[in-house]
Amino acid sequence: MRKTLIIFILIAILAIIVLNYFENSVRCKLGGVEYEVALKKSQSQLDETIKYLDEIKDFALVKTDFDDTSDTWVFEYRYKNCIIYINVDKCGYTDISGISGNCKIK
Repeated sequence: MRKTLIIFILIAILAIIVLNYFENSVRCKLGGVEYEVALKKSQSQLDETIKYLDEIKDFALVKTDFDDTSDTWVFEYRYKNCIIYINVDKCGYTDISGISGNCKIK
């Protein structure tokens, strides 16, 4: 009975890992992330980034672009003269593609 339970748990864990990998592979190869998902990911990246700025500021999303050649969302956030550009690629990975010189880092 105990062996059966352990085997069942191991199979369930393996199935979760395989399904997660399959979902990421399909998303990366076929469609990419939708706007709403990309926006949430960019906001999470922004929240992490502003922790390293002198003051936590109230950034606003001022521009969104989609680059068809790389299937990448580009989000522009601004607070006064401080601009942060965040990319979200088709797999859902985020990257800071630029920070203006007016952003003061701690």
